[in-house]
Amino acid sequence: MGRSHSRACFGLAVVTLCVLAACESSPAAPTAGVATPRRTPPAQGAPGVPNAQLLGRAWWNQPELVVALKLSDAQRTKMDGLLTQSAESQRAVQQPQGQHQKALEQALASGDWQSARTEASAIRNGLVAIWAAQSTLKIDVLALLTPEQRQIVAAQYPLLLRQPSVFGLPTRPTPAAATPRA
Repeated sequence: MGRSHSRACFGLAVVTLCVLAACESSPAAPTAGVATPRRTPPAQGAPGVPNAQLLGRAWWNQPELVVALKLSDAQRTKMDGLLTQSAESQRAVQQPQGQHQKALEQALASGDWQSARTEASAIRNGLVAIWAAQSTLKIDVLALLTPEQRQIVAAQYPLLLRQPSVFGLPTRPTPAAATPRA
């Protein structure tokens, strides 16, 4: 694995940790002008369920994409379930990452190079596991789309195919996909 790939994995893990931490620490606030939810959101803090804000940040729950792709409630419910499962497995991998980072810093400060290498390896393995979980989630979610929906994604929302996670999508269609003015 090259340095740039390692940095990209580390950056992705940091972003993921920040998103999960932000979602867990702040309550979900209703958004003005958003259509009525399709079902009752999961209870805040329910065991094994990411909070409503985490689910709300997923691209398939953004109103513009729901309309543009004509996503069904069944599709979105399945996607929410995949996100819930993935978030649980990613949390299990992320929890020891902080301990490994502290141990790495201590080993570096004390000049214990073998321990530093061991901790760096543990951090790398955790980042790889997080990257794999996010990639699997992305693939599984996109697999729930119909061929027509996938064509719309590819033409109007190609960032969905490029970005490593399912969060933070700018919902504006790409300029190339916009309808030309007459």
